[in-house]
Amino acid sequence: MALSIGPLSIGIDIGTSGARAVAMRPDFSIAARSAVPLDRFGQNARDPSVWWSAVGAALTELLSGID
Repeated sequence: MALSIGPLSIGIDIGTSGARAVAMRPDFSIAARSAVPLDRFGQNARDPSVWWSAVGAALTELLSGID
């Protein structure tokens, strides 16, 4: 049996310090949030592949935290 969580909107922000993600329900309540610092990957923060890795990690963390 699959768990149904209903529709969610996901927002992603990439800044100089890291990637952040939030999942919101239709009533604007927060279902989950996550933040992953860019230095976690030990590489240059100007490298787009580091941004991509941080976004992937933030989304993985976000999805595992949805209540």
